[in-house]
Amino acid sequence: MKIQTRLSLFSLSFFGGILLILSVIIYFVFYRNTEREIYRSLEKSAFLTAFYYLEKDELSEREYQPIYEQFHELINEFSYQLYDEANKIIYSNGLFDIDDATLEKIRDLGSAAFTIDRYFCLGIYYEDNEGDFVVIAFQPQETVKTSLNALLRILLWSLAAGLVFFFFASRWIARRAYYPFRDIINEVLGISPSGRLPFIRKPHTGDELEDLVETFNQLLDRINQVMDMQKDFVKYISHEFRTPLASIMGNLEVFSLKDRKPEEYRELADSMIYQISRMNETLDTLLWISGLRQDAYTDDECRIDEVVWEIINRIKEERPSSRILFGLDVDAEHESLLTVKINRIQIYMCLYNLIHNAVKFSNDAPVRLDLSYSSDGLVFTVSDNGIGFTPEKLERIQTPFLRGANASDIQGNGLGLIIALRILEKNHVDYRIESVLGEGTDVRLYF
Repeated sequence: MKIQTRLSLFSLSFFGGILLILSVIIYFVFYRNTEREIYRSLEKSAFLTAFYYLEKDELSEREYQPIYEQFHELINEFSYQLYDEANKIIYSNGLFDIDDATLEKIRDLGSAAFTIDRYFCLGIYYEDNEGDFVVIAFQPQETVKTSLNALLRILLWSLAAGLVFFFFASRWIARRAYYPFRDIINEVLGISPSGRLPFIRKPHTGDELEDLVETFNQLLDRINQVMDMQKDFVKYISHEFRTPLASIMGNLEVFSLKDRKPEEYRELADSMIYQISRMNETLDTLLWISGLRQDAYTDDECRIDEVVWEIINRIKEERPSSRILFGLDVDAEHESLLTVKINRIQIYMCLYNLIHNAVKFSNDAPVRLDLSYSSDGLVFTVSDNGIGFTPEKLERIQTPFLRGANASDIQGNGLGLIIALRILEKNHVDYRIESVLGEGTDVRLYF
């Protein structure tokens, strides 16, 4: 069932239920008010009957005349019966059988309302100089039922008309409210999987629909990044695997042409081992960054300054021309901050990638490393005067294989920084990267 249909049915059920409840309330309120008015009228009629029959001898002709006229004016609208102290009818224009218990109840309470044989009845206890009497006035219930039936027909027709109106009104409202959804659905259906996925036009409705479109556009952006990453991945794999495979294949073809000396076979084996090691290292890197490799490392403690010195010595061996300046600003009182509870192998890989990148992209310019403390803990900073990042590259810093145009002549695969950032996030280490194109990059880690 479509949302707009479900919305229409929900609105119809809701407003129909309200109309039904209101109709029932109106019906019963009208019935109670009518019943109350009837008993009030019967009480008046009972007193008028008592005055007419019992007060004639105590009133003058002038005082009695209005009672006489009013009684004969209303006599066709109700019936009455007068009972004496022995419960005998002395005056009556009807034939109603009232039991003694009811008459005694009227005498005890002074008045009582009840129904009998489809009649509303109200009896009063009337004291007179000639004795004590019970006067009962009767009115058919049929008069009330006629009014109630007329009201019921009006309410039913009103309910039916209201439901029809609400049905078409809710359909129209739901269709109007669903227009933005229909436009978005049409845009989504029009998206072609070939090439980059276009963003959905925001409806600017200021409601949950706009939030949904914004979230969907973020999903499309991530999908586009994945597609770009896949393209870069294919290029990277083609380059990183094709070169060693071509080398291995060429060497094997050459060596298959004739017999070789043992020294030549050893050289071939060493070359193939090196090429296979490069391929294995590349594969391990890809598995690491994709999160498919689950290493059974346990958390341990390590001194960050010792890790940094170890990395500096390694880079010095790999790049003798590199210049690394290391500043340690932690006094003896805060020396315990240098010991951090973190996986040593992972933090070593992280810091090595950060420092190695800073050295590699600085073209042998000095690289500054600072280890200090603040009120929040230990802070490690890597600052270089290298090529820097563009703002666009900085926004997509976590995209694998992505390399800036200014780094095309520098060997690399665009994975080192990504691995470092993934390690920091995995170990809940905050970081901040600031970079200016052509001036350098600062990376700060907060342990």
